[in-house]
Amino acid sequence: LGRGPTRRSVIAQQGSLAGAEVGVLGAQLASALAAVHAGGIVHADLKPENVLVGADGVRLADFGIARMLAGPAGPAGGTPEYLAPERRRGRGPAPAADVFALGLVLYEALVGVLPSRQRPGRQDRARLLAAAAGDSSGPAVLADLVLGALETDPKRRPAARTATAGWRFPRS
Repeated sequence: LGRGPTRRSVIAQQGSLAGAEVGVLGAQLASALAAVHAGGIVHADLKPENVLVGADGVRLADFGIARMLAGPAGPAGGTPEYLAPERRRGRGPAPAADVFALGLVLYEALVGVLPSRQRPGRQDRARLLAAAAGDSSGPAVLADLVLGALETDPKRRPAARTATAGWRFPRS
């Protein structure tokens, strides 16, 4: 596993990211989650502290409370600010909850703070649109991707492998 600062320390030093940077971050994190989920694992604690930032991209770290999809749910665990609504209601970790946490990480990367409440509304969309104003694909596309990950109904959230298609990878 590569070493590097966490996304949390980058937030502390630089503040929020530009829309294009959040698109790259989203692509890399969604791809990492898709690989983890394809391997039958749920991370269960995605947050900026568990995203390592390096010259070669980002990496997921701290699988300390990760769960096998086919195994028992185990204790809920996780960082309260990044828990999906269904996890707050006592459900065990699932891939959709990781996608919700991804949406929170990306919202925070773009806006600089977490949404004002667990169910993002118009104010949050406006904040995303304003923060993504310089995104080349259009701020509405980026806002819709983040808000899609933050759907309160886990069945309405995209799978990580599907979400990967919406984000933009850097051109080499």
